[in-house]
Amino acid sequence: NYQYQRNVTNYDELVDEVERIFSTDSYLSINYPHCAWIYISPKHTLITEKFFAKEKIKNYLEFTSPIDDLDEIHYKQINRTDIYSIFVVPSPLANKLTQYYKKITYINQAYPLIHRCINTTEDNSIFINLHDGIADMVLNNNKQFALHNSFEIYHLNDAVYYINALILQSGVNTRSMPIHISGDVLREEIDELTKYFPMITASKNHRMAMLIGQENAYRFFNLLTAHECE
Repeated sequence: NYQYQRNVTNYDELVDEVERIFSTDSYLSINYPHCAWIYISPKHTLITEKFFAKEKIKNYLEFTSPIDDLDEIHYKQINRTDIYSIFVVPSPLANKLTQYYKKITYINQAYPLIHRCINTTEDNSIFINLHDGIADMVLNNNKQFALHNSFEIYHLNDAVYYINALILQSGVNTRSMPIHISGDVLREEIDELTKYFPMITASKNHRMAMLIGQENAYRFFNLLTAHECE
Protein backbone atom coordinates (compact mmCIF):
# COMPACT_ATOMS: atom_id res chain seq x y z
CA ASN A 1 0.00 0.00 0.00
CA TYR A 2 1.77 3.14 -1.23
CA GLN A 3 0.58 6.72 -1.14
CA TYR A 4 1.49 9.70 -3.26
CA GLN A 5 0.32 13.27 -2.92
CA ARG A 6 -3.03 14.13 -4.47
CA ASN A 7 -3.48 16.82 -7.14
CA VAL A 8 -0.22 15.85 -8.82
CA THR A 9 0.81 18.33 -11.53
CA ASN A 10 4.21 16.87 -12.38
CA TYR A 11 3.48 13.39 -13.71
CA ASP A 12 7.17 12.80 -14.47
CA GLU A 13 7.78 12.79 -10.73
CA LEU A 14 4.89 10.39 -10.21
CA VAL A 15 6.22 8.00 -12.87
CA ASP A 16 9.72 8.20 -11.36
CA GLU A 17 8.27 7.33 -7.96
CA VAL A 18 6.40 4.34 -9.42
CA GLU A 19 9.63 3.14 -11.05
CA ARG A 20 11.48 3.46 -7.75
CA ILE A 21 8.80 1.49 -5.89
CA PHE A 22 8.73 -1.29 -8.48
CA SER A 23 12.52 -1.56 -8.43
CA THR A 24 12.70 -1.93 -4.64
CA ASP A 25 9.56 -3.89 -3.72
CA SER A 26 10.08 -7.64 -4.18
CA TYR A 27 6.33 -8.37 -4.21
CA LEU A 28 5.65 -5.91 -7.02
CA SER A 29 8.48 -7.31 -9.13
CA ILE A 30 6.68 -10.66 -9.46
CA ASN A 31 5.23 -11.29 -12.91
CA TYR A 32 1.56 -11.55 -11.92
CA PRO A 33 -0.86 -12.73 -14.64
CA HIS A 34 -3.30 -10.00 -13.68
CA CYS A 35 -3.60 -7.13 -11.23
CA ALA A 36 -6.14 -4.56 -10.02
CA TRP A 37 -5.07 -0.97 -9.44
CA ILE A 38 -7.16 1.42 -7.36
CA TYR A 39 -6.63 5.01 -8.42
CA ILE A 40 -7.87 7.60 -5.95
CA SER A 41 -9.36 10.68 -7.55
CA PRO A 42 -12.43 12.90 -7.09
CA LYS A 43 -12.82 12.82 -10.87
CA HIS A 44 -15.41 10.09 -11.18
CA THR A 45 -19.12 9.66 -11.70
CA LEU A 46 -21.78 6.97 -12.00
CA ILE A 47 -24.30 6.43 -14.78
CA THR A 48 -26.92 3.77 -15.38
CA GLU A 49 -26.77 1.36 -18.30
CA LYS A 50 -29.92 2.92 -19.78
CA PHE A 51 -28.05 6.16 -20.51
CA PHE A 52 -24.54 4.75 -20.96
CA ALA A 53 -22.76 5.07 -24.30
CA LYS A 54 -19.05 4.34 -24.58
CA GLU A 55 -18.45 7.20 -27.02
CA LYS A 56 -19.91 9.70 -24.52
CA ILE A 57 -17.94 8.84 -21.39
CA LYS A 58 -15.92 12.06 -21.57
CA ASN A 59 -19.13 14.10 -21.77
CA TYR A 60 -20.56 12.34 -18.73
CA LEU A 61 -17.47 13.05 -16.67
CA GLU A 62 -17.20 16.67 -17.76
CA PHE A 63 -20.57 17.37 -16.12
CA THR A 64 -18.97 16.84 -12.70
CA SER A 65 -15.21 17.26 -13.10
CA PRO A 66 -12.69 19.27 -15.13
CA ILE A 67 -10.76 16.98 -17.49
CA ASP A 68 -7.06 17.59 -18.07
CA ASP A 69 -5.21 16.82 -21.30
CA LEU A 70 -3.33 13.93 -19.67
CA ASP A 71 -6.42 12.39 -18.06
CA GLU A 72 -7.14 8.95 -19.51
CA ILE A 73 -10.83 8.13 -19.05
CA HIS A 74 -11.79 4.63 -17.96
CA TYR A 75 -15.09 2.94 -17.21
CA LYS A 76 -16.17 -0.28 -15.55
CA GLN A 77 -19.57 -1.80 -14.93
CA ILE A 78 -20.17 -2.49 -11.24
CA ASN A 79 -20.80 -6.18 -10.66
CA ARG A 80 -24.44 -7.22 -10.23
CA THR A 81 -25.76 -3.77 -11.18
CA ASP A 82 -26.71 -1.75 -14.24
CA ILE A 83 -24.37 1.04 -13.09
CA TYR A 84 -21.13 2.14 -14.75
CA SER A 85 -18.28 3.79 -12.89
CA ILE A 86 -16.49 6.40 -15.03
CA PHE A 87 -13.20 7.84 -13.79
CA VAL A 88 -9.76 9.08 -14.81
CA VAL A 89 -6.23 7.69 -14.58
CA PRO A 90 -3.31 9.92 -15.70
CA SER A 91 -2.03 8.56 -19.01
CA PRO A 92 1.69 8.78 -18.01
CA LEU A 93 0.93 6.54 -15.04
CA ALA A 94 -1.19 4.11 -17.09
CA ASN A 95 1.55 3.87 -19.74
CA LYS A 96 4.17 3.11 -17.11
CA LEU A 97 2.06 0.45 -15.40
CA THR A 98 1.46 -1.43 -18.65
CA GLN A 99 5.23 -1.93 -18.81
CA TYR A 100 4.96 -4.02 -15.65
CA TYR A 101 1.55 -5.65 -16.07
CA LYS A 102 0.11 -6.55 -19.44
CA LYS A 103 -3.31 -7.26 -17.96
CA ILE A 104 -4.43 -4.61 -15.49
CA THR A 105 -7.87 -3.59 -14.24
CA TYR A 106 -8.32 -0.01 -13.04
CA ILE A 107 -10.82 0.67 -10.27
CA ASN A 108 -11.96 3.93 -8.77
CA GLN A 109 -11.73 4.12 -4.99
CA ALA A 110 -15.53 4.24 -4.59
CA TYR A 111 -16.07 0.84 -6.25
CA PRO A 112 -15.25 -1.38 -3.20
CA LEU A 113 -17.68 0.62 -1.04
CA ILE A 114 -20.48 0.32 -3.59
CA HIS A 115 -19.70 -3.39 -3.96
CA ARG A 116 -20.07 -3.89 -0.22
CA CYS A 117 -23.29 -1.87 -0.14
CA ILE A 118 -24.81 -4.05 -2.86
CA ASN A 119 -23.89 -7.22 -0.98
CA THR A 120 -24.99 -6.18 2.50
CA THR A 121 -27.85 -7.87 4.32
CA GLU A 122 -28.63 -4.79 6.41
CA ASP A 123 -31.88 -2.92 5.82
CA ASN A 124 -30.21 0.50 6.04
CA SER A 125 -26.57 1.48 6.43
CA ILE A 126 -23.84 3.87 5.38
CA PHE A 127 -20.36 2.90 4.18
CA ILE A 128 -17.54 5.43 4.38
CA ASN A 129 -13.93 5.32 3.24
CA LEU A 130 -11.48 8.16 3.87
CA HIS A 131 -8.23 8.56 2.00
CA ASP A 132 -6.01 11.53 1.28
CA GLY A 133 -8.65 14.09 2.25
CA ILE A 134 -11.44 12.48 0.23
CA ALA A 135 -14.42 10.84 1.91
CA ASP A 136 -16.46 8.46 -0.22
CA MET A 137 -19.89 7.77 1.25
CA VAL A 138 -22.42 5.20 0.06
CA LEU A 139 -26.00 4.91 1.30
CA ASN A 140 -27.90 1.64 1.49
CA ASN A 141 -31.60 2.42 1.89
CA ASN A 142 -34.12 -0.41 2.23
CA LYS A 143 -31.52 -2.94 1.03
CA GLN A 144 -30.92 -0.91 -2.14
CA PHE A 145 -27.88 1.04 -3.24
CA ALA A 146 -29.36 4.54 -3.06
CA LEU A 147 -26.56 7.09 -3.28
CA HIS A 148 -22.85 7.67 -3.59
CA ASN A 149 -20.95 10.91 -3.24
CA SER A 150 -17.40 12.11 -2.58
CA PHE A 151 -16.52 14.98 -0.28
CA GLU A 152 -13.33 16.76 0.67
CA ILE A 153 -12.74 16.41 4.40
CA TYR A 154 -10.53 18.89 6.25
CA HIS A 155 -11.75 18.24 9.79
CA LEU A 156 -13.75 15.61 11.65
CA ASN A 157 -16.64 18.10 11.82
CA ASP A 158 -16.88 17.89 8.02
CA ALA A 159 -17.49 14.15 8.28
CA VAL A 160 -20.20 14.72 10.91
CA TYR A 161 -21.97 17.19 8.60
CA TYR A 162 -21.95 14.94 5.54
CA ILE A 163 -22.95 11.81 7.47
CA ASN A 164 -25.90 13.72 8.91
CA ALA A 165 -26.92 14.81 5.41
CA LEU A 166 -26.97 11.19 4.20
CA ILE A 167 -29.00 10.01 7.18
CA LEU A 168 -31.55 12.76 6.58
CA GLN A 169 -31.99 11.50 3.01
CA SER A 170 -32.58 7.95 4.27
CA GLY A 171 -35.26 8.90 6.77
CA VAL A 172 -33.69 6.56 9.36
CA ASN A 173 -33.10 7.66 12.95
CA THR A 174 -29.52 8.84 13.51
CA ARG A 175 -29.04 6.62 16.56
CA SER A 176 -30.12 3.43 14.80
CA MET A 177 -28.27 3.80 11.49
CA PRO A 178 -25.33 1.34 11.15
CA ILE A 179 -22.27 3.14 9.76
CA HIS A 180 -19.15 1.30 8.61
CA ILE A 181 -16.00 3.39 8.30
CA SER A 182 -12.60 2.51 6.84
CA GLY A 183 -9.41 4.06 5.48
CA ASP A 184 -7.32 6.88 6.89
CA VAL A 185 -9.12 7.35 10.17
CA LEU A 186 -7.72 6.76 13.65
CA ARG A 187 -9.41 4.69 16.33
CA GLU A 188 -9.64 7.81 18.51
CA GLU A 189 -11.47 9.63 15.70
CA ILE A 190 -13.94 6.76 15.36
CA ASP A 191 -14.52 6.92 19.11
CA GLU A 192 -15.19 10.66 18.77
CA LEU A 193 -17.73 10.03 16.00
CA THR A 194 -19.65 7.60 18.22
CA LYS A 195 -20.76 10.61 20.28
CA TYR A 196 -22.90 11.63 17.31
CA PHE A 197 -23.48 8.24 15.68
CA PRO A 198 -23.65 5.41 18.26
CA MET A 199 -23.83 2.72 15.55
CA ILE A 200 -20.58 3.69 13.79
CA THR A 201 -17.93 0.95 13.70
CA ALA A 202 -14.67 0.25 11.92
CA SER A 203 -15.16 -2.05 8.93
CA LYS A 204 -14.13 -5.54 10.01
CA ASN A 205 -14.53 -9.29 9.70
CA HIS A 206 -13.12 -9.41 6.22
CA ARG A 207 -11.78 -12.88 5.49
CA MET A 208 -8.42 -11.44 4.39
CA ALA A 209 -7.95 -9.52 7.65
CA MET A 210 -5.87 -12.42 8.98
CA LEU A 211 -3.04 -11.23 6.73
CA ILE A 212 -2.52 -7.97 8.61
CA GLY A 213 -4.51 -8.40 11.81
CA GLN A 214 -8.09 -7.53 12.57
CA GLU A 215 -7.13 -4.40 14.51
CA ASN A 216 -5.76 -2.64 11.41
CA ALA A 217 -7.77 -4.34 8.67
CA TYR A 218 -10.28 -1.49 8.45
CA ARG A 219 -7.53 0.86 7.30
CA PHE A 220 -6.93 -1.27 4.19
CA PHE A 221 -10.54 -2.18 3.44
CA ASN A 222 -10.42 -0.98 -0.19
CA LEU A 223 -7.15 -2.75 -0.84
CA LEU A 224 -8.35 -6.04 0.66
CA THR A 225 -11.56 -6.06 -1.37
CA ALA A 226 -10.17 -4.90 -4.73
CA HIS A 227 -9.99 -8.47 -6.05
CA GLU A 228 -13.76 -8.85 -5.53
CA CYS A 229 -14.43 -5.91 -7.85
CA GLU A 230 -12.79 -7.30 -10.99
